[in-house]
Amino acid sequence: MTIRWQQALALAGLMFLHGCASMASADVYTPPSGKVVFPGKKVYLTEKTWGRDWHGSINWERGYIQATANGVSDPAKVGGEAQAELLALKAGRYIAYARLLEMIKIIRVDNRSDIAFLMRHHPNLTVRLQGVLRGANPIYERAYKRSDGWMVGQVTTRLYLKDLHQVGLRHQVLVSRRHPAGVYHPRHETESPVVIVRRPQAKPIIPPDAAPAPLPKPEETPAAKAAPQPAPEAPPIVASKPETTPPPPPKKPVPPLLYTGLIIDAGGLEAKPALFPSVVEDGTGKQLFGLGVIDVNQAAVKGVVGYAPSLEAARKNPRVGPNPLVVSAIQATGLNKAKFSVGVDDAQAILDADAKGAFLSKCKVVIVIN
Repeated sequence: MTIRWQQALALAGLMFLHGCASMASADVYTPPSGKVVFPGKKVYLTEKTWGRDWHGSINWERGYIQATANGVSDPAKVGGEAQAELLALKAGRYIAYARLLEMIKIIRVDNRSDIAFLMRHHPNLTVRLQGVLRGANPIYERAYKRSDGWMVGQVTTRLYLKDLHQVGLRHQVLVSRRHPAGVYHPRHETESPVVIVRRPQAKPIIPPDAAPAPLPKPEETPAAKAAPQPAPEAPPIVASKPETTPPPPPKKPVPPLLYTGLIIDAGGLEAKPALFPSVVEDGTGKQLFGLGVIDVNQAAVKGVVGYAPSLEAARKNPRVGPNPLVVSAIQATGLNKAKFSVGVDDAQAILDADAKGAFLSKCKVVIVIN
């Protein structure tokens, strides 16, 4: 009997240690680099992460990032359940905002950097992001009582990715590209700009011994021009030809097909979504779509690009309109796999379609990642 009891205790201890290990593995710790580690290696359009008493996700297809956190309060120490409920909800909001800021740091900006990289080189970016987080309104709140008597406030906050363009990410990415990654030194904001002064062009000086100007010809004088000119000779009279049946009018050319958007099919290339992806021509590296093409106002309203898990879902996206141009990407390169290369013929087709539809600057682009 004693041996069976010891075996039962040992089995219970092993199960308890296994549960603690699984709980510890489920927590998302913040390493010294300041990044939140996402579990798993696969990249989906919805990247999820979780920790103890909180969980969050980045939905690239719908374009938002959200976090759900729990705050607790003891009614016995704050003067009742009503006060404990208010304090628990307030604590849940603070924790949710803090988790949102941690998740924003790992968002990929372009094919080689993330927001954490820009925050290290732009000190003012952290303050701007905190200001944007104030606009992240809670979309769900509830309070309930646990079995031990404590009040729990569960809060879910959501921030749309297009709101991140309000902090000037486009300008900071363009400036950081002038320097190689890891050795970037930003220009100080108080540095005085360079002013270019142009001197007025001096008039040419004519020497006194210069040759005089030639006299006009007799036929170019005013008197010669005022003299009456002889009447032109009448054209010879030609006999009229018999009337013939006019040829039929030429057919009007069929107008070319007008495309309303662009769909980049990057399925199977292990590509990753980012805020500022780029599309280039394979071989030459000529940029077809990216930071230098988009309109900042359009990006602030709808975001730079949209993402879809399939080609059918991309066609139904209202961003690209009723008649989008579909192009298959050859490869996805860069550190973040957010630089898409297309063939030479497809690149020319994109430029010709954009010359008539003007959809690239309006951010009417959807990328398929599955």
